[in-house]
Amino acid sequence: MSRHRPTLDASQLKEIALRLLARREHSTYELRTKLLARGGSVEAVSATLDELNTEEYLSDSRFTEVAVRARLRTNDGPIKIRAYLVQRGIIESLIKQHLPIDQDFWLERALKLDQLNCQKRNISTQEVATHESWSFRSRLLKSRGYPANIIRQVLESKPD
Repeated sequence: MSRHRPTLDASQLKEIALRLLARREHSTYELRTKLLARGGSVEAVSATLDELNTEEYLSDSRFTEVAVRARLRTNDGPIKIRAYLVQRGIIESLIKQHLPIDQDFWLERALKLDQLNCQKRNISTQEVATHESWSFRSRLLKSRGYPANIIRQVLESKPD
């Protein structure tokens, strides 16, 4: 037996949306999904999202900026950050606008992450060149979302 949820009106949808936005930034796609799941009709949800965009409570650009900054703090690479944004319905032009594309920027971040990881794991400068060490270090960088060309440069660099 399926339970039928009553359809929410515009004021109820806006209240729910504002509560969600008070906790953290949401993309339009995320908020649309949540409001529809709570029982809003497609038309009412669209109208509510349009109103929130007009009033600047909801902004995909702001969401993208905040999400990129948060992901950079956790040392995620460009591939993982891009996938996160795409999954949340962010369009390519916003991703390009907020996600750094400079290869030197990503190389520097990957080198720092690798260096911290080697220190944490007590990998000596002699062990850094071993196949086992390369395998472990490359898996870590790959899991963090760094591209193969950056990983290769990190592994071939001389340790400090």
